[in-house]
Amino acid sequence: MESSASRILQIVRALLLEYNYVIIPDFGGFVANYEPAKLIADKQLISPPSKKIAFNAALKTNDGLLINALSVQESISQIEAEQWVRKLVSEAFLQLDKGHIFKIDKLGVITLDENLNIQFVASNEENYNAYSYGLVAVKCVELNNQDRHIAVKKTLNTRKNLVRVAVVLPFLMVGIFMSYYLNQIGFFNTVKHHAEAGILNLSKAKIEKEDTNPISKAIDSTTKQLHALDFNHSNTKVTEEKQNPAPIDTLEKQTLPVEKTTEPTKEEGKPAKVESVNVKTVNFELVVGSFSEEQNAKRMLGKLTKAGFEAEIIRLNGRFKVIAGGYELRNEAEKTKDELKSKDISSWINKK
Repeated sequence: MESSASRILQIVRALLLEYNYVIIPDFGGFVANYEPAKLIADKQLISPPSKKIAFNAALKTNDGLLINALSVQESISQIEAEQWVRKLVSEAFLQLDKGHIFKIDKLGVITLDENLNIQFVASNEENYNAYSYGLVAVKCVELNNQDRHIAVKKTLNTRKNLVRVAVVLPFLMVGIFMSYYLNQIGFFNTVKHHAEAGILNLSKAKIEKEDTNPISKAIDSTTKQLHALDFNHSNTKVTEEKQNPAPIDTLEKQTLPVEKTTEPTKEEGKPAKVESVNVKTVNFELVVGSFSEEQNAKRMLGKLTKAGFEAEIIRLNGRFKVIAGGYELRNEAEKTKDELKSKDISSWINKK
């Protein structure tokens, strides 16, 4: 079965992923400082962003963060949680007084120097930056001139292709939109109708002008008739018909279908006006202190009120928590936290 000391140290490591410092009451505080990604030239490595863990023995005041987290996760009262922590601190100092080291897995090692001052050596086994948690250092190899030339050429080709796409794409989108719009208003049907009418008119003109026998145009000096070469009484009527051909019927005009427009229905009544109500979502609360005595909580409340901050007291699990406000975004809570710090009032952010 896992010991209480092991569970407490697990919770400390978990809290360091979210908070900048975690205090073990009457022992000291672990502080996490942000470090950006950096290049390790001698090892040809690029390390991801991380948090550098340090230990401050002066941070011994119970801020309630560790006690509350332990109470919730282990389903015990805050009094029992405080007893667990005091037991851990006693065991740690007992080991240090005997000249032994106090090791915290994946966090570091604590020892006492000649002047009985606590010394801490951080471990690099785990990255406590939640935004790059699980990332490892990446091996990088320096490119030679030929590789650089190829890389630059690929980059330029990619940029050229992107520019071409950016130039052509708007015209293509406009063309698709215009085709859809013209099809909706029946433009293509109208063009097709006029094209068919034009073909029929050309056919009619060709029939009127067509004369397949140029010899028939000659007029015989004796008969004074057209088509004199094949003139006879039996085909006189046919000849006259050729001279006066019957008119070709004109094409009937076709009308385009007219889209019927329906009148908009009359409004039976004006819609009811809907007013939106903004409900503030509280994701984070700023805790100034957690006290076992209500009188102490009221003193802290008075101190906050005098400093110009709004606060309230909430009773939870037999303790009195002083809350300086609830916030939707973490950066809003951080801003108020900095203002409190400028007034020498410490606080911590609790994620609900």
